[in-house]
Amino acid sequence: MLAIIASSMLTTLTITSTIPLYSQKEFSAELFGLLKINNFDAFPYIASIVMVCGAINTDLLLIILINRYDIVFETVTSKPKVIINTIYALMVITNHIQCYNVMNLHCYIAPNSAIAKLTSHTLFLYKPLTTFYHLSRFISFIIIIWLNIKFSKRFASNASSIVVRLHRMITRATIADVICEALITRIPMLVFVISQLLDNNTFINMSVNLTFVLQNSALLANMVTTIWFVKPYRSFVVSLLCSVQNCGMSSTQT
Repeated sequence: MLAIIASSMLTTLTITSTIPLYSQKEFSAELFGLLKINNFDAFPYIASIVMVCGAINTDLLLIILINRYDIVFETVTSKPKVIINTIYALMVITNHIQCYNVMNLHCYIAPNSAIAKLTSHTLFLYKPLTTFYHLSRFISFIIIIWLNIKFSKRFASNASSIVVRLHRMITRATIADVICEALITRIPMLVFVISQLLDNNTFINMSVNLTFVLQNSALLANMVTTIWFVKPYRSFVVSLLCSVQNCGMSSTQT
C-alpha cells in the first residue's frame, strides 16, 4: 500500500483538481475543477500523468508479488529463476513501449499538440504496441498469482502454522491489491484500446471518461482492500469505529 501511495495520490489530486470530461469530437476535454487552465493545452498532460501513474502502480504491485514469491521460494529450494527473470525482462521492454505509447496518445487526444507532431509518423504502431503492453501485464499477473497460490500449498508443509498463516495473509492481501488495481486501472485502459480499434467516438468518450473516474478511486479502493485482507489493520479499524460509536452513545446519554 505504501509503495503506491505517492503515484495514487498524484493521480487523485490531478483528476480531482481538474475534473476532465473528454470529447473525441473536439479532441479535447472540458475541465470542471478548481484549476483554471487552458483545456486544450492541459488535457494531454493530464491524461499522460494518469497513464504513467497507473502503470507505476501496476508495476510496483507486480514487483511486490514477484519478490514475495522469490524470497519465500528461496527458503525452501534454490532453482533457476527463469520465469522471474523473464517477467522482469518483459516489464523492462514493455515499459519502454509504454513511454512511447504515452507520447503517441497525444496524436489521438490532441492531434495538433507539439508532441503529437513529433510522433505522428509512427502513429500506426500505437494500437498494436498498446495492446501488447496491456496483454503483457495481464499475462504477468496471471503467471505470478498462479505461482504464489501453487507455492503456498508447498510452503505450508515446510513451515510452522504461525508462519504459514502470516504468509497466507500477506499473499492474499497483495493478490487482492493486484486484482483491485487491474480491475480499476488496467481493464478500463484495455477498454479504451478496444474502443480505438473499433473507431467508435461514443465508445471512446465513454471509455476515456470511465478511466478517469475509476483511476480517481484507485487509492481509496487499495486502502479498503488492504485494511480488509490484513487482519491487524481490520481489527484496529473495527476497534476504532466501536470506540467512536461508544463515545457518541455515552455523550448522547449524558
